[in-house]
Parts: sequence; C-alpha cells; structure tokens
Amino acid sequence: MEHNMNFTDIGLRYFAMMILVIIGGVFQSPLLMLLGFPFFLFAILGWCPLFHIMGVNHYKQMKG
Repeated sequence: MEHNMNFTDIGLRYFAMMILVIIGGVFQSPLLMLLGFPFFLFAILGWCPLFHIMGVNHYKQMKG
C-alpha cells in the first residue's frame, strides 16, 4: 500500500470529513459523524482504495 494522493486530494478529504462531522453534530447524528471517519483515515494514510482500483496515482505527479 503506497501513497497515491497528493496534497490537494488529502485536503479535499479533510474538508469532506469536517463537513460531515459538523453536519452530523448540528443534526445530532452519530451515524453521519461516523461517515467522516473513512475520509479522515484515507487522508492520514495518503492512500485511496478507489484510486488504487482505477490505477490513478497523483502522488507520482507531485514528485515530478
């Protein structure tokens, strides 16, 4: 499992996670807040399973 996301991809996942957690908190929905966890996990790891399945690697583009 190697990195396949660049900083933009990671930032977008953090943003999606924050939106889900905030909306879940406003509506007091633990399920909605838990949906943010995969976004957080993939952002921390720098690896996306969908990118891996499709063969997309933005990390190599970032390295040059």
